Amino acid sequence: MLQFIKSEFGLDFSLAAAEAEHNRARFDGQNETFSRPTDVEYSMGLAGNPLPLQEICNLTMADADITSETELAPSTLIDYANLKVINSEDFQSQLPKYDMNMLFALDDGGTMAAFGVTEGPSPIERRIIRVRTDHDPDFELKLADLRTMHMPFSETIDESFEAVYSFGDLEYRLNFTQPVGDRLLAPPPDATVGCLALEFLPYSPVSSPLSSVRVEMERVKRLCLAYRDEAPWTPVGDRVPRSREELSATLLASLSRENSSLTANTPDVQKAFMFRALDTTERIWEALKDVPDRRSARLGVECALLQLGKDIFQISLDENNSTQLAGTLRGLINCDTVSSRPPLLGLEFLCEVGLFKVANDCISVINSVWPKFQQSYSVEQIYGPREMMMRLKHLHHLYKTACLSALLANVVQSAFATEEIRAFFEDFTQSETEWACLMETDRVDLNFPCRRECHFPVSTLRTKLTPLAPRLWIVKFSALDPMRIEKRIVYELIRASGGGGYYYSHVVELVNTLWLCLN
Repeated sequence: MLQFIKSEFGLDFSLAAAEAEHNRARFDGQNETFSRPTDVEYSMGLAGNPLPLQEICNLTMADADITSETELAPSTLIDYANLKVINSEDFQSQLPKYDMNMLFALDDGGTMAAFGVTEGPSPIERRIIRVRTDHDPDFELKLADLRTMHMPFSETIDESFEAVYSFGDLEYRLNFTQPVGDRLLAPPPDATVGCLALEFLPYSPVSSPLSSVRVEMERVKRLCLAYRDEAPWTPVGDRVPRSREELSATLLASLSRENSSLTANTPDVQKAFMFRALDTTERIWEALKDVPDRRSARLGVECALLQLGKDIFQISLDENNSTQLAGTLRGLINCDTVSSRPPLLGLEFLCEVGLFKVANDCISVINSVWPKFQQSYSVEQIYGPREMMMRLKHLHHLYKTACLSALLANVVQSAFATEEIRAFFEDFTQSETEWACLMETDRVDLNFPCRRECHFPVSTLRTKLTPLAPRLWIVKFSALDPMRIEKRIVYELIRASGGGGYYYSHVVELVNTLWLCLN
């Protein structure tokens, strides 16, 4: 609520927290009931004396004897129980003494509200803010009824609306002058431009938009750091090939597979992975990516060259593949023979191929939303410079761009997402800043929240807003005569544990008042 007050009225308030248990509101006479002396005979009856048989058998009496209030689900906007409570009879007399810019709770016969006082535009004016909540709002009301109910004495009323829709972890916020239809919770017109706020964790094992690519990023990073630091590494996968026989069998299976096995959390992006053909070096990566040491990496590359030397028609290389392993395979095709000297750069070969493979996975995701992505940039801009660690840094940025593309593909039509993807990819500043921290450890499951605000008209969304329940739907009233008053009627969606939900209505009112008693 404090953030809401700040955003709506530009006022900074703090919560007047409850100081002791007696400050909290009590909705029944629980303490009085427990402390009241009870009748001795009645107490004896509760001590174990049997009830009459008729009462024991009459189980329907339980409903009459048990009285309990249904506990209301908490609001995410305001929690009255955490505020210092003021009794209603003390409110008027103590009002001038309350701390400025503090939000208190007001107990009016069990109905809770909140209020606060702040400076006015002149020395003798104060602005009073009041908040009350209706847990069962009337949705039969028309907008005209709402205006009459909340602004009965105002002559000229400025009226506007705001709505917030949730698409998974994404929020779509819109401001508009009139909804479609004269009813509560009605959506804005299609021409309304809303702000889509994205916040995602690219390297989160739980909520990464591209979970399979995240794991591949972890593999590549571990291998690259091991190569740079001349250190050992821990394989990511469980199935670790070690012997020549195991490596040969894994390579044989991988070289015969044509398509990528990666998955994404978005159906449209899933298609991009499903139909992406792998070149030969990428298939070698799939077979050797979990080798445990340098010897196994060198032996695996040697086995791959021996197998492919027996059937060079298996070799298929991407025209953008500039890795050393691709160069070796091109030489193999031209010479039609296998070199007798085993390659000494098994780990370096593997790192380069891993960088190339994961970059292509990211490019496939971006292409599924923006088909002309590769045509818009040079090969070096997309894949990064030749130096290994610089290419890994560039891959970090390319991966984040792919995550953004996957999220936008789920919400916005592809034709309208292109410019946002372009702007994000061309801004390398944040990725440059993150890189220093990311390289301090061989882990990639670090919390690097990526935030971005994109602006799209309602008409560009993949899903129509009409059947959706907004998370927040706000009516804004403003008037100057006969007094300056601002009102916000906020309909907040409360999610039910079993699915679905219902609404609370919060009325937030800011009124200018004259305080002639001030010295």
